[in-house]
Amino acid sequence: MAGATLTPDKYLCAVSINGVSDLPMMLASYDRNDALEREYYDIWVDRIGDPETDLSSIVSVSPRHRLADLKAQVLLVHGTADDIVSVQQSRSMYQSIIDAGKFAKYYELEGAGHHIYSQDQRTEMLVIVNRFLVSCMPPS
Repeated sequence: MAGATLTPDKYLCAVSINGVSDLPMMLASYDRNDALEREYYDIWVDRIGDPETDLSSIVSVSPRHRLADLKAQVLLVHGTADDIVSVQQSRSMYQSIIDAGKFAKYYELEGAGHHIYSQDQRTEMLVIVNRFLVSCMPPS
């Protein structure tokens, strides 16, 4: 999603599988009173900035906040049991894309986690991605 919003002329289609699309939302989801979650939070702050001091910079590269630049058709796929990236990331991104008048398709994989270990769900995901790409980039 970052590529499709930061360099929109390079993409006809974009696929996000269990992806982060709203960096401030992701950072806010961590419980900083929990030692492990605080450690993850601190890693992200080191990588992308502190939302208390760098919020405008974080927002400026966050795909959900750059939809005016989006030109690509978007496919979002997310597992409902993802405990690494909240399914709310894709739900919110989908609604924001639609609200911006852009094209998106969204699929949830019921009970799938972040890594989609189930062979049936992986197959379903790959079929969805293939159909989307064929419709987005038909053979010439």
